[in-house]
Formats: sequence, C-alpha cells, structure tokens
Amino acid sequence: MMLQKRSGQLGLIVFSLVILTVFGLTGEAWGSKSALVYQVEPDEAASFKVSSYLSPAANRGLFLTADAYLVADLSGGGQVLRHNEEAIFPIASVTKLMTALVARDLLAEDEPIVVSQQAWDTYGDSAKLRLGQTLPLSVALYPLLLSSSNDLAEAIAERAGRDLFIAEMNKRASRLKMNQTFFVDPSGLSPENVSTAADLVKLAQYLYRREPEILAITRLDDYAYHDQTWRNLNDAAKMSGYFGGKNGYTDEANRTLLSIFSVPITDASETEPLLATEKQDRLLAVILLASDGQKKDTQNLIKYLDNYVYYLGAQNGFIPVGSE
Repeated sequence: MMLQKRSGQLGLIVFSLVILTVFGLTGEAWGSKSALVYQVEPDEAASFKVSSYLSPAANRGLFLTADAYLVADLSGGGQVLRHNEEAIFPIASVTKLMTALVARDLLAEDEPIVVSQQAWDTYGDSAKLRLGQTLPLSVALYPLLLSSSNDLAEAIAERAGRDLFIAEMNKRASRLKMNQTFFVDPSGLSPENVSTAADLVKLAQYLYRREPEILAITRLDDYAYHDQTWRNLNDAAKMSGYFGGKNGYTDEANRTLLSIFSVPITDASETEPLLATEKQDRLLAVILLASDGQKKDTQNLIKYLDNYVYYLGAQNGFIPVGSE
C-alpha cells in the first residue's frame, strides 16, 4: 500500500492507494489490469463524500445517458456512484413527491380535493379526471403519484392556497437541507422546479424514514376507486427490487427519476474482496437527472451495482466512483 498526500483549502488529507491485483473482475470490460481505488483516512474537515462501498476507479462498463446521477446507501448515507451530483437541473414530475409530502402536512386525509377549472386546464390528462370531480386527499394521492396527474397537483395546492402551498414546499426543502432545490409549481411542469441529485437523495432518505406511506403508493401497479383505475406509469416500478419513487419528463428536464431499490451487493466486510462471494440486499437510492433513457440507465446502474460493487463495512471510507 502506498501513501500519498494532497493539500486543499480544508487541510492535508492522507490517501491510501489500494491496488487489488485480481479483485474478482474478469472479462473484456476489465481485462487483467489491477483496479485502483482510493481510500481516505477519517477527517472531519474533508469536503468530499466518502463511502463504505468499493468499486473500480473508473466507470468502465457503466454506460449511462444521464447528465447527473447518484447512488447512495439509505442506511448509512454513504455515496456509492456519482456524477455531477451537485449540478442543478429541472426535475419535472419528481416534484410530486414533495407535493404529496406537503399535502399530508397541510391537509386532512378526508379533505375534499376539487378539480377546478384552473386545475382541469393544466397541461396533461394522465388521470382522466372530470371537471368538478371531488376526491378525498387520501385517494387523490394515488393518481397524483401513479398517473402523475398535473390536474390533481394543482387542485391539491389550490385547496391549501396555492401560494402558501408552494411556499411550504420550499420551506420543507430548506428544512431537509436541500439547498439547491426550488419549486414554483406543484406539478413539475415548470423548468424552474430544480434540484440536484445530491439534494434528491435527502428527500429519498426522508421519505424512507418518515413517510413510508408515500413510497408504498408508488410501489403499486394500479389503484381502483369507484369507476376509475389509475395505473403506475413509472417504468422503474416494474423492475425487480423496486421500493418506491417517482419519475418525470418534460422537454426541458428530459427524463428524471428518484427511486429506491433493494440491490444484492457482494459483502466483503469480513473477508478480502477477492474471496467475497456472498451477497446481501442493501437499500439504495438511485437518482437520475437529464436522462435520455431512464429505464435503460436504471437497468445499467442496477446491473453494475450487482456485478462490480463491494460492501466493505461502515468504517472504510472509500471515495465513491465518479470523484476525481
């Protein structure tokens, strides 16, 4: 093991360059060369994120169209894979997860949500609602999250007072320390609804820990109420291990995704990576922004995690793939 030192604004950090001669990776994508991974000694002043996950030093074999992505462990909070995670992008209908969260804060479950003329005139008709239709909030959340109804996003905000509702969305983002996140509407139609992959992981963590009912809705294939059935339009929800989330699309945002997956990861915490074979399911947030193909990108990420990422225990502190 060789030691090298780097200096920065926050002081001197000592890195260990770990050379894994075999690492258990074979095939054309990897060849016979050693995989290089940086390990960092604990330092409270470090400005970068570290992880408990080990993976090759370059994203060889990981082909994604997304302009930004982040994979993070929901239990320990460590980052696994990342690229442009601090870059700001429009998030489209991923917005509706915050809409659902704030709606549950401000309104009672039996609060009548009315599809007003203004709400009904909102672009999109994915939920096939009728002008003047009334749903209790507890029901309205299903077409909001499954069919991504823009009508109901506006109708919910109107019920609480639209300006107040949007202000509360931004206050909640601030409380969650989503400092690069901003909302101007409850649907995500506006390109001014923006965030970063790093911020959206914080929302995923909060929903997992504090609002499991919202995630439970997003796992459903469909939901029937009286004469209507709303189907889940999120392709990621059909994938193995999906635990919840929301997708989105607008011309400005392209395809976006906040999702949570249970992924089988090779557990090398008690042995050498070379010898590790046993896998354990780990709950990971998968965030994609500005993707050309959300479903394919997600599949490629999950496959990469399954095949090439090792868990080495909570105290290892590896710099995740994607950092420089």
